[in-house]
Amino acid sequence: MSIAFEEREERPAMISFELRPVELKAESLKAGKAIYADVEYVHVTPPYSRDIYVQQADKWFSKQKAGFKNGRIPKKFLDFWDEVRNRWRAGLDAPVNGTDIKNWSAITPSQTKMLIEARIYSIEDLANAPEDALSRIGMGGIDLRNKAQAYIKTATNGGALVLENAEQKKQIIVLQGSVSSLEERVKLLTAQLEASKVSLEPLHVVKEEITADDLIDDESSQFSLETHSERDILAKEFKAKFGRQPHSAMGIDKLREKLS
Repeated sequence: MSIAFEEREERPAMISFELRPVELKAESLKAGKAIYADVEYVHVTPPYSRDIYVQQADKWFSKQKAGFKNGRIPKKFLDFWDEVRNRWRAGLDAPVNGTDIKNWSAITPSQTKMLIEARIYSIEDLANAPEDALSRIGMGGIDLRNKAQAYIKTATNGGALVLENAEQKKQIIVLQGSVSSLEERVKLLTAQLEASKVSLEPLHVVKEEITADDLIDDESSQFSLETHSERDILAKEFKAKFGRQPHSAMGIDKLREKLS
């Protein structure tokens, strides 16, 4: 699926530099001979075009800065062009705006060379290439653009997924810390409860059978038994003599008196 032109990402023009000897008219007239100075010139290739126009670098940069102030040119384009110029002055290769097409392992060396000759230097350039740019690539241009678009989409989604995973991991760490804190509080409260706990186990009451011996001392118990045995004997004698049981209230002395 190709990207519609109106949805295409805006890309900066590709630029390169050279030094040209330029005669300094005033100095030449004053010295009576030609005086030259090295002046920077910029070669500008508009996005997705093979056309090149050349202009004195300082004048060109002045126009781009004015375009930025008018809102026609993004600040990131100015930053990119400044970087290209600074690297050229330092003798370094110009930076690529995006992922260098030379580092893309999904295409063959011949396809890489073909893209560079069509002035497509990054995967992003290829993904956003219009139909006229694809015609310069030749056969297979549409397939290459589709492959570049798929690469960008995967990289974007992968980046979003990485950020999402990172955020989830961060939340997990926070939750783990909260759980650990709660566990420590539970342990502390449990220890405090154990230290202050009052036993609620029921008291074990030993039940013992209570007898008459527990209510009187040993001497009284012996006297009572002896007395009770004597009355029983007298009661038997009373029944044998009178033919009936003596009254329960009749004591030993009274029984003796009746039997005497």
